[in-house]
Amino acid sequence: MLLRLIVVLVAALVTACSEPAQDSYKVTDGDSFKQISESNEQQSLSYELAYLDAPEREQPFGREAKQYLKDVLLDPRLKIVTLPDDNSTKQKVELFINGQSVNLAMVSKGFAWASLQIPDQKIGHQYISAQKRAVENLQGIWSLGHGLMIAPWQWRQQGQEKTTSMNHQKQLMMRKQKERQAQKEAAMQRQRAYAKQRALQQQKIKEQQMQNSMNKSSMKKD
Repeated sequence: MLLRLIVVLVAALVTACSEPAQDSYKVTDGDSFKQISESNEQQSLSYELAYLDAPEREQPFGREAKQYLKDVLLDPRLKIVTLPDDNSTKQKVELFINGQSVNLAMVSKGFAWASLQIPDQKIGHQYISAQKRAVENLQGIWSLGHGLMIAPWQWRQQGQEKTTSMNHQKQLMMRKQKERQAQKEAAMQRQRAYAKQRALQQQKIKEQQMQNSMNKSSMKKD
C-alpha cells in the first residue's frame, strides 16, 4: 500500500514538472495587454484588440472596460487570434471564447467604440451594427450624456494638446527665470565693477594725500 502511494506521488510530481509554464497577462487598459512568459519574465509581447477603441483609463467606463478584459484573459476557454501585421507598435489580435468574438462583444456591451478604420467591409458592418445596438440600449459609454461621452481618440488628442501647452508654458517660465537670473548676475557685476572703481579712486586719493603730506614735510625741512 505504501509502495503504491509512493508511485502515485512520484507520477504526479513528474507530470507537474513536465507541464510547460503558463504565460500570464498584464492588462494595460481596455483594449491592450501584455503576455508575459513565466519562464522569462523580462520577455513580453504587447497586444492590442482589433476593430475597436476602448475608453482610456481616466475616462468614464475606462476601468470597467479594463476589468472586463482582465476577466476575459482569465477564462481557460480563451483563444487569441493574431491578425496580419499592420506596422503598428502592438500586435493586433481578436479574442474568442467558445467561437464568439470578445472584441465584438465589447462593442455591443458599450465598453468600446467600433474602429473608424476597418478595411474588411463585412467585419466593419458587424461592428457598426453592434455599436448601433449598444447605442439603442444605452449600454456602457452610451448611457452617458453627450458632455461626458468623448471618443478615446479625441481624449488622446486633447491630452496631447494639453501636454504641448503645458510644455510651452514650462519653457516660457524657464526662459523668464533665465532672463531674471541673467539680469541679477549683470546687476551684481555692475555693483562689483562700481565697488572696484570706488576702491581705486579712494586708493588714489589716499596716495595723493600721502604725497602731499610728504611734500609739505620736505618743504618745512628746507
